[in-house]
Amino acid sequence: MGGDATCSCGTVFELTATGSLKVLHAFLGGTDGAQNAGQAELGLVMIKGNLYGSASFGGVSGCDGNLGCGVLFRITPSGVETVLYRFTGQADGAFPQDLINDAVGNIYGATGGSYMQGNGGTLFKLDTTGTLTTLYTFPEGAKGTSPRWRLLRSEKGVFYGVAQFGGNTTTCSLGTVGCGVAFSVNAQGTERVLHTFGEQADDGEEPSAGLFDAAGNGYATTFYGGTVNSTCTLGCGVISREDAAGKYSVVYRFTGAADGFNPSGGLAEDSPGNIYGATLFGGSGNGVIYKITP
Repeated sequence: MGGDATCSCGTVFELTATGSLKVLHAFLGGTDGAQNAGQAELGLVMIKGNLYGSASFGGVSGCDGNLGCGVLFRITPSGVETVLYRFTGQADGAFPQDLINDAVGNIYGATGGSYMQGNGGTLFKLDTTGTLTTLYTFPEGAKGTSPRWRLLRSEKGVFYGVAQFGGNTTTCSLGTVGCGVAFSVNAQGTERVLHTFGEQADDGEEPSAGLFDAAGNGYATTFYGGTVNSTCTLGCGVISREDAAGKYSVVYRFTGAADGFNPSGGLAEDSPGNIYGATLFGGSGNGVIYKITP
């Protein structure tokens, strides 16, 4: 949010080591892209000194009340924006998430869904010539819907991530939308469901972020599930782990007290193996930043 006074569609900024902030680009909400209130704050990647990112809205109209289907962009160190791709909401999907890149400058990411065609989202590649290729289209249902946040890509070209909805709908308190899945998609475009959320007591529901640590364990946070109380009627959220052998376990269940509730946003790991994240609510009222030790 913030930025241009007529839109408040978000900014890209630079913060120096001395605390000086400079706005590199303020989105105008049209063809250049926009972030919308209540939507994910998406990170950037740097390639050869330029910043690359995605805006969930803007670009081509026709999605979510004509707010636009989202764009991929590049911003130079001097703040010049170039729109690299505008999603249409057709087979290419809509509402792009965080990006990753490979050693030669190709960009990869996921879309949260195809607004016009009703599919469950896509995985895509944008090559160095600006050509976008859809690598996988989620079929909804048991294999997940609406992949979220940043993907992980292995040296063999296998993608790992979480989908916010889909999976098993019979045991999920969220009902027919499903509680989400953790997935992998190989270089041939074959998906494997690694875990279906909401299938066991106190399991998480609606994953919001994922991370693989240096030892190959996969972590995920879920917005709901886990401890249910008067503060969290659908559960306060959990942190779960699936080890390299495929064994799933809940690492931590938020209580809605001083530890916060409804974890949201990305995860980060430091060199000793501690994992860091944030909750949307709790603590003094507006969320907490937490650390989970190995």
